[in-house]
This record gives sequence, structure tokens and C-alpha cells, in this order.
Amino acid sequence: MTLFHSIVIPSRNRNQQLSLAIWSIKRSAAFCGIKNYEIVIVDSHSANPPKSESNVSVLFDTNPKGLLNKPRCQNIGIDSAVGDALTFLDADALVSLRWMEGISELEKHPRLTRLCYRVRYLPSDYIAAVQSSESRERTVDKLFAEYDTYLLAHEAYGRPENNRHSCGPIFGNSQFSMRRDVLGDLRYDDEYVGRGHEDLAFIRETWMRDPESYRAKILTDPEHAIFHFANSLGGPDWRNKNQAARNERRYYNTWNGKQRLLPISKK
Repeated sequence: MTLFHSIVIPSRNRNQQLSLAIWSIKRSAAFCGIKNYEIVIVDSHSANPPKSESNVSVLFDTNPKGLLNKPRCQNIGIDSAVGDALTFLDADALVSLRWMEGISELEKHPRLTRLCYRVRYLPSDYIAAVQSSESRERTVDKLFAEYDTYLLAHEAYGRPENNRHSCGPIFGNSQFSMRRDVLGDLRYDDEYVGRGHEDLAFIRETWMRDPESYRAKILTDPEHAIFHFANSLGGPDWRNKNQAARNERRYYNTWNGKQRLLPISKK
């Protein structure tokens, strides 16, 4: 792989999950023989912020603390990362052993707009079990061997919010990779504060720049897929009902004037 790979992960008070995400990425990189990568953590006011280490840099959202602004963290990561290819992951991700080699799809198929990854959920109590396991590698390999038995996360086709198989473009979910030259000056909309529709909006804007040339692929095999630990955290600094409703209104209102692009599911 000749592309330098930057993996951007926003985080707030997710140290347990984050340490497993970093461990799994480094493990995959070592297994795949990949050295030209970096992990960019953008921390937003964690009580105990993570620290930089080999292949891992930690940046900080210096805006006043409030509801977690994931888009702002993503943009900080984009503008600071040095990679030719960028991957966006959540802090509660656990990647498979061969996951890092999947990025080569962006080299093999330069017309790809987005490379997406299937995600399934692990119960939140698995965090401690995996963290404390003396044979962590075997434990994680066993989980991925049983991958298809776990609950499937959001995986969109036809429309970014359409969580089911249908005709039309592949949109997947918020865990994906893009080439830097394809991303260009596109950034996440930091008006989406807190949880709700922030990732869907970015995915939709990526498609809407040029629907005719949009191409996406989703890696669904367990060897190149991702687990998420079901999120037992959240609280008032992330899950705010009123703000979530505002995010939803913003998302659907911004379809106005673009009816010529609809229905996406029939394209």
C-alpha cells in the first residue's frame, strides 16, 4: 500500500473503548505489514484525556465544553491528518485482523468515492471481558469467527437514512474511508451538535456533490469488518432530546430545493 492512511477518531470519556480500538488497529497493521499509517484522536474535554504514543497523536477540541460536537472533532482531525486516505472511526470500534488491508481498495479502484465497512454490535459488558482477557487475541478472533451472529448496525442503501437493502447507491454508515483528493474541501457540518444525523448529513453531502460520479463499496466479510461495543454511555453531554430534534429538522429541511435528486432509491 502506497497511500498513507490517517484514521480519525473523536472521543470524550471513552478511554476503555478507545484503548481497545487502538490496540485492534495496531494489531491489524502489524499483521498486514502496514507501517505508513497514523491514528489521530481528537479529544473533546475528557476528564482523563488519552495520551499520544507510537503512531497515535492526540489533538484537542479547545472550544468551550458543551454538548459533544463530533463534526467539529472530525474536522480538526481532517485538517491535522497527513494521510492520502482518511478513515473515520468511532472510539468504540474494534477492527478485525485484516481490516487495515481493506484501504487498498481505494488504490485498486480510484473512482471509489467512499469505502464503507459493515458494523455489528457487541454487548457493552464485553468491553471489560476483552480488556482483561489474558488471551485477548484469541478472544477477539473468536468474536469475529462468530461475526454474523451479532446484531447488524445501520447499513444504508438508496438513501443515507434508509437502514435496509434497496436499489440505489451504497451509503453504509459512519465508519468509512475516503481518498484525500476525493474529500477535497468537504467538511462535516458542525451545526449538528450532540447525537443525531451528523454523520448522515456528511454522507449525504458527499453524494450530493456529484450523484452521477458517486461510487461506494461496502466490505461485509468478517475479515475486513468492524464491531462496535454497544454504547452504554452518553448522558446529557451527548444525548439531548431537544438538540436531537433540531438536528433531525435540519437534516430533512436541507432536502428542500433538491427534489430533482429524488427518489434516490430509484437511481
